Amino acid sequence: MHGCNPDYIAVSACAEIRPQYSARHAPLWLAVMALATLIPSLALAATPGGPAAQAVAADTVVIRLQQGLDGYVGASDVYLDGVHPGICYELNDPDSLRIWSGLRTALLRFDLSAIPAGSQVVAATLTVRSYLSASALPVTVQAYQVLRPWVDREATWVSAKDGVPWSSPGCSGAGTDRAAEPFASATFSTSGRLYVIDVTSAVRAWADGSAANYGLALAAAGASNEHILRSSNWWREPVDRPLLEIVMQPAEPTATATLTPSPTTTQPLPTPSPSPTSSPTATTTVTLVPPTPSVSPTAGDTATPTTTYTPIAPGLPQTFEFRLGLAPEAGYAGVSDTTLDANADRTNFGQSPYLETNYDGRARILLRFDLSQHIPTNA
Repeated sequence: MHGCNPDYIAVSACAEIRPQYSARHAPLWLAVMALATLIPSLALAATPGGPAAQAVAADTVVIRLQQGLDGYVGASDVYLDGVHPGICYELNDPDSLRIWSGLRTALLRFDLSAIPAGSQVVAATLTVRSYLSASALPVTVQAYQVLRPWVDREATWVSAKDGVPWSSPGCSGAGTDRAAEPFASATFSTSGRLYVIDVTSAVRAWADGSAANYGLALAAAGASNEHILRSSNWWREPVDRPLLEIVMQPAEPTATATLTPSPTTTQPLPTPSPSPTSSPTATTTVTLVPPTPSVSPTAGDTATPTTTYTPIAPGLPQTFEFRLGLAPEAGYAGVSDTTLDANADRTNFGQSPYLETNYDGRARILLRFDLSQHIPTNA
């Protein structure tokens, strides 16, 4: 249990749960509730950039969902690009989410299984960081509920996932790809700062099951000013990744009746009389031993081909080049590599198109080349 985040709300009695996705989640929730009910209740006071002020009970709980925070891995996102409509940018620009009126739309989704069943969502906010914008010209960013499944590593401007096109490019089909009207909006201007969007209505619908959680789409309207946000899966600084904060009241526990067994009378069982037992009849066990098959040569048999290396003459150096798909022969697939990043220690970068390293050694590169079929034995 942690104190409430002062950047967003000030509260006298508040408990915060960071989901661990383990069998200990339920006991942790019960422990938080037991402590919270002992503290007097006061109202929430709004602070700049935070959610609107709301009076909540002392048993209110705050859940903070952010990729990598206390092991949470339920966030996924990608942006759709109308300039290059056939490219999936989760694989080509993975640490960014871009929003540009009519040309680029960002999709985000959070797994909400950390919300206990029956809980009431009081408020929810999405916080994103804009680290670069084309100008300081104000632009309205609108949030829509997405109405169909999409896959972050497959989605493009034209397709929600491989083989499944959007009803209208860029997840813009009203009533098919996304809701006809936005449920929230915020004004973005300068970069290098956080922006907060009130997403209470959408999160409440996802939590109570009245709407399927396919995430939300952020689309710009009005002025032509592109904003580039940090993404969930690839950006190395977890604190800058999209953050979903949910204020909720867990459901009241249901009383369980305790059954008291009625006394019963036990009748003594009769003692069985011994029955005569016949003597066992001897049986003969036959063990079959299969004959050892003999192998006869079959006409037309061919020997299995083996790789033969041409020995290198002593003292004569020879150069071998290894390159994915090209060398030593076309189609060579023996290369594997990835980045290890201490700032994103729970992220697998195996599908990233980039290899990154830095000056302090917190990001390192692993590479491997399969040489087993290409280096002569006497080399």
